Amino acid sequence: MKNIYNYNIVIVGAGQLGSRHLQSLKQIHLLSNLFVIDPNLHSLDLAKERYNQIESNNNIQKIIFSPDVKCLPEVIDFLVLATNSNGRCQIIESLISSYSIKNI
Repeated sequence: MKNIYNYNIVIVGAGQLGSRHLQSLKQIHLLSNLFVIDPNLHSLDLAKERYNQIESNNNIQKIIFSPDVKCLPEVIDFLVLATNSNGRCQIIESLISSYSIKNI
């Protein structure tokens, strides 16, 4: 039986490392919604550019690039933190207190 569940995958930090994680996730074999968060618009543009370099994947149901976490779903199946170490702990604490996160 085919899995019809859409996984909510969030990448926080869309710069050099985050955009590479995004390229990898574009090849996912699970139905997924991708959310890329970074307050730096240049980093979001870099992530979009790198995302578009990878072949299309029909398993990606939705992708959202945003400078704000307000676009995130209540339940996050997988969270990738691709930020620098400054403030990472604060980001984790903030997200854990506001969202149901299954895996980090």
